[in-house]
This record gives sequence, C-alpha cells and structure tokens, in this order.
Amino acid sequence: MKLSAINVIELGSNIIPLGAALRSLTNKRRAALVLIIFISGSLATELITIYLGSRHINNHFVLNIYNVFEFLVLGYYFSTIEISKRWKTMYPIIGGAYIITWIVFKFTLEPVNVPAEYSHTISAGILSCVAVRALCFLIEDEHIILYRDERFWMAIATLFSYFMNIVMYGYINALARMNMQEAIKFWSIHWVVSIVGNFLFALGFVWNRKT
Repeated sequence: MKLSAINVIELGSNIIPLGAALRSLTNKRRAALVLIIFISGSLATELITIYLGSRHINNHFVLNIYNVFEFLVLGYYFSTIEISKRWKTMYPIIGGAYIITWIVFKFTLEPVNVPAEYSHTISAGILSCVAVRALCFLIEDEHIILYRDERFWMAIATLFSYFMNIVMYGYINALARMNMQEAIKFWSIHWVVSIVGNFLFALGFVWNRKT
C-alpha cells in the first residue's frame, strides 16, 4: 500500500510532540508522563494500522481499541491538572461507564471489525466538553497568561482534534462506500487535523518544560 504525501507528513508530525514531550521529562511532572504515553500510543497505532493495511488485513479492531485508550489517557490527564474537582471525581465513573458502553456497542451496533461510528463520537464529544471546561477555567483566572500555560495548549489541541473528529466520523459510513482514491481524498482532512493537533500538543510540551 503506497502512502499519500499528506499521510507521510501526518505520520512524521507525531515525532514533533513526542520529541517535545521527552524533553519536558526534566520537569518530572505526572501530566507530562501521561501525555507521552498518549502520543506514543497514537504513533504506535498508526504504524500498526498502516502495516495491517499494507497486508490487506482489517485494521479496524486496532482503531477500536485505541479509541478506548485515548479516551482513558486524555481523560486522566485532565483529571490531574487541577481544572475541575468535579471532573476529577467523575472521571473514574465516566471512564468505567464508557468502557461498559464500548463493550455493549462491540456486541451490538458496531463490531470491532468495523469503524467506531458511535462509540468514538461519544468519547470525542466528552473529551471536547472537558477541553471546553478547561479553557473556561483558564480564561476565568486573570492570573494565568494563556499562551504561556501548558494546559491551555493541551485543551486547545484536544478540542480542535476531537471536535473535528466528531464531524469526520459523522460521514464514516459514506467513507466505507467510496473507492480508494475518493477515501484517501476524504480522509486527508483527518490527516490535516492530526497534523495541526500534533503541533498544538507540541506547544503544550514546550511550555510545560519552560514552566
């Protein structure tokens, strides 16, 4: 399977936040470690799905598992950065409820070998709402310089990436009916969103290291 130029760029863009994250380890912050796990998991998932796709093996089961991984890891990140005591308390409950919902969906509406239209939309919606809450908290605090705060960039990156994913996954069934060329053109939007999201995550790591 030949990768498109935009796919190669998107894949390489994962190195930027990962490199910035590894440099930020000097701060020894738990939040930084959590995000390094998230970025590493994202890169590993992309490499695995590309490999399986090149062998004409269904790779949707990998993406379905990754959806749970990203929801739990990013959700945990936002529970550690002191933006909302309510989310910190509710995270274990919402995380557990999502896992149960995900399992039910895999046995009913969307098996693991098909795109995660419903479960991914739910997780992306929750993460988008949490990111908005984080931004509201930061904006309301007049002592915080937004562009110099790691949490601001992480919330912006999460909101941008997952809100756009909600829009993309609304057309996932249409994507399945497209031929390969049409599908690549359509999914290029997702890759562009990922590239921008990776740069935003990298900015968060840069400020994490400076502060």
